[in-house]
Amino acid sequence: IIDTLNQDRDVTFNYAFQNNTFGNVVITKRPITLSVIPLRLEYNGMVQGYNTPKSTISPRNPADLNPVYLTNGTLPSGFRLETGLNLQATEAGEYLNNFQLVDLAFFDATNQPIDDRNFEITKSLGLIIQRRPITIASLSGSKAEDGLTFPKTKQISQGQLVEGHTIVYPDTPDMILARPEPYINEIYPPIIYDALGRDVTSNYQITYQPGEVVIFKK
Repeated sequence: IIDTLNQDRDVTFNYAFQNNTFGNVVITKRPITLSVIPLRLEYNGMVQGYNTPKSTISPRNPADLNPVYLTNGTLPSGFRLETGLNLQATEAGEYLNNFQLVDLAFFDATNQPIDDRNFEITKSLGLIIQRRPITIASLSGSKAEDGLTFPKTKQISQGQLVEGHTIVYPDTPDMILARPEPYINEIYPPIIYDALGRDVTSNYQITYQPGEVVIFKK
């Protein structure tokens, strides 16, 4: 404390300070949202998605091939964000809002690294691998009763399996005796195996087209 009327002397010692109170300062994390250009792919039995090297992230620019972009929030003036992206999967499913940012780093205007814990990062969008569509049909037809079952043949009529995959059909009821109403040439849910013998049926969207069979008396 300075006495301006008396040669600007320091008179602080003449004052007694009580109940010194200091305010609290809270610095919150800066929120930003990073999004990925959505990918919608069909199951093909292989690893699919993004695996991109580290690069500078900016708001979305259609001319920019970088799949990661800033959608909400801003960086402080002069700051920049760099990251790579790993978002890959094999199985059909939705891989959204949970991708891996590789070598994530923030830098200030003087190119000094900034701790990423100063930012609250939300991840948005991602990868969808759709089930592979196939249609399975069984034979239709008619024949005279001869003591033999009508063929229970089943085949993929639309779409195709991934190369190296095999399909196993469960057995279905015989159609031997003549009767007034037609039989349905049943198709029970099959099991599809990959080249390693793993059950990958859940990666296929299967439509069934059972045939209609008429067996009559000779």
